[in-house]
Amino acid sequence: MTTRNIDEKVRLYHGTRSTFDIPDGNHACGVQGPCVWFTTSPAIAQHYIGHQAQTRMMVFNADCPHAMHDPITFHQIGGSPSNPDLMQICMSHGYVFTVPESRKADYSTPLICTREGRLATVTDHDIIQILTTHYGYDFSPERDLYCYFRDGKVIRPEEARRGMLIESRPLETLNLYDARRGDSFEYDYNNAQLFNYAKNMGYDGVVIGDRVHSDDLGHLDHAGYAIFPHALSKLSYATYPTQCPQFEQYDQLIDYDNAVTRQPTLQHLDRLLPPSAPNIDVNTLVTAELGMFENTPSCRVNFGLSSEALALTNQGRVELGPKFFNLEQEARRHVLVHELCHFISDSLGHELSFNMSDVGCFGPKSSDGTLQGPNGTFKPDECLTESLAIYLQEPAALQRMYPKAFEYVDSLLRFGTLSNQQSQEIAAFRTAFEHQRQLKSDEVLAAMNTLMTHNKEGSTAQPRIYQALQQILSDGEVDNTTRQLVQSLSMPEAVQPSSEYLRRARP
Repeated sequence: MTTRNIDEKVRLYHGTRSTFDIPDGNHACGVQGPCVWFTTSPAIAQHYIGHQAQTRMMVFNADCPHAMHDPITFHQIGGSPSNPDLMQICMSHGYVFTVPESRKADYSTPLICTREGRLATVTDHDIIQILTTHYGYDFSPERDLYCYFRDGKVIRPEEARRGMLIESRPLETLNLYDARRGDSFEYDYNNAQLFNYAKNMGYDGVVIGDRVHSDDLGHLDHAGYAIFPHALSKLSYATYPTQCPQFEQYDQLIDYDNAVTRQPTLQHLDRLLPPSAPNIDVNTLVTAELGMFENTPSCRVNFGLSSEALALTNQGRVELGPKFFNLEQEARRHVLVHELCHFISDSLGHELSFNMSDVGCFGPKSSDGTLQGPNGTFKPDECLTESLAIYLQEPAALQRMYPKAFEYVDSLLRFGTLSNQQSQEIAAFRTAFEHQRQLKSDEVLAAMNTLMTHNKEGSTAQPRIYQALQQILSDGEVDNTTRQLVQSLSMPEAVQPSSEYLRRARP
């Protein structure tokens, strides 16, 4: 039994079905008393949510709403259906799938779908109708829809264990009591004496040998970190949607953990690129000569290109300009990585880059009011692309210059999604922006109404009213000068005293 100190380099994970952002640790976890349990494995942490007993499938992708009415093709591969869960939904509601007589000997063949004796097609829209009508699912075209299964049957949404994964890092060193006994397989989560001793000695928590059950892999031994309530403020917290990982082999669990816990670098670029990206050997191109370069479908020279390179994301190709071959090797490498990162940023969606710029990921405005991003010219998609490229090559530089961009990119490349806190930040900005936009719109309408009402021929205020109308039409909002004019026009005119009142007022 020893003391173990963990610092900011260690990532801890906690899987939960609760909806809190920060655990308070006040819930009594058995005889050991109040604490929050963590592990260094995100895969094992998600086992504690119970996802291993179920699977999930995306039925509707909000980024591709047009695909909702496309026919779904069902296949039989090697005697087994390619999508058994989806087929089970359909078969439970009148659809029948058969193998064509002429294709029964084939290893892979599309299935014939019928309903009530007639040929039929199935679309995501049909699946959505079944889920919302019979299983209590809610559908909105603004968000993705997932269906949950257990043992081939649909789980109602209120019964599905979706939950979230918390990633925590020590903000300061944690002093933990390590109760593990070498190769011993004893588990101390019920050792009240041990936990009381650690608390009384002022430790921040206890490390024990622990285990969790996996439906596919059996018992998984791991280190369990019980953090006491007083030490929870020493941790940072970021929460992510759970990804329901299913592992048939232990190596798959290790690969998943490595992808999530380790900051990706340039050597992981191939894994991060979407299928649409070209296959380019960066190391070969940094030493290539213009006169000896051979065009390929994925990379070719464009002598009319004014820039060093250009990513054609809609064609899966990178074009190189003559200027590229005048660059030093490291400059070439960065250009190539930047262009390849365009395929990553494209796959993330253009809206994301604008959202990141709105919440300040790419820096504040300069003195002249211009936003200057990581690559010196502010275009949201270019800023996101350059942030990805810098993250993979010089992460410390990105973290120093654009810390928020670093955190967003880190979430995207490790988890494949933003943290819940980052998504909430964007949503809050959008709400505030829409609120301000509505206020400005209301102010413009009210100001226009007041100005037009008082825009009378021969009025002494008419020249100023004309200027104010021009200002609103030009700027789309009300400036301070126009606002003051509108306020003065809205004030009631002073009542002139009658002559009788004046006569009586004279001495």
